[in-house]
Amino acid sequence: MNAGVRASVTIPQLLPVMTQVGPTLPDYKCTIVVGDEGPRPDDGTVLSFQRLLSESLPADFPKASSGDLAILPFSSGTTGLPKGVKLSHRNLVVNLQQAGHSEMRLYDSDTG
Repeated sequence: MNAGVRASVTIPQLLPVMTQVGPTLPDYKCTIVVGDEGPRPDDGTVLSFQRLLSESLPADFPKASSGDLAILPFSSGTTGLPKGVKLSHRNLVVNLQQAGHSEMRLYDSDTG
């Protein structure tokens, strides 16, 4: 509620939680499910990520720059209540670059 959530991305196992919580949030539009092509409500509140990628659906995407907020995961709150962690588009891109760097890998397929 503090984050101003308008959409969420989840996995099939957590979809029941979002179908209950989502409609209670002000300005909430939809939930996007990754990894499942099961039946969906016809009201547009639950969308398949695969379908969004494969079909030309009308969408009103906002303009975004690298410093804009991209995601707002919440910490576990080990020292108090959970807190939103603001990550920009730039943060996500750099994290992907780091993950692909050979010296950053925890598991090397060559060494097993």
